[in-house]
Amino acid sequence: MSVVKSLLTASKGDVRANVLNAFSYIRESLGVHSWVGLYRKEDDGLHLSYFSGSVACLFIAFGKGVVGESYEKGEEIYVPDVSTLKNYIACDARSKSEYVVPVVKNGEIKAIFDIDSDLLDGLKDDVPALREISLLLGELLSDF
Repeated sequence: MSVVKSLLTASKGDVRANVLNAFSYIRESLGVHSWVGLYRKEDDGLHLSYFSGSVACLFIAFGKGVVGESYEKGEEIYVPDVSTLKNYIACDARSKSEYVVPVVKNGEIKAIFDIDSDLLDGLKDDVPALREISLLLGELLSDF
């Protein structure tokens, strides 16, 4: 966690570069086929923002998929096996498990922090650290 925090706060001038470096570090730590990113809330739904990984869905409607459901419910969701969900949006067929958590700033959900693993139940040991990173993102990101 300390490495991610230092990457996120490394340069006061370029938050985008800091976030992308931190997301790359997280992805490398989780495995080459993992995916780490943010979906930013806008009036019409959730739009892809910073990410590290393979090609991703550009837009997710409120309430759709794990990301949209997390926004709609205002809570984090951990899915150990995405194949068990009827509401799942498969942006990458290699994803087997997923963790999503709202990024909150000034009491309002501004984005959803989304992490996918190519392993079944592949994020179970990482949830506490990822939750902490989402809190830090809410504090640091001023462009939301």
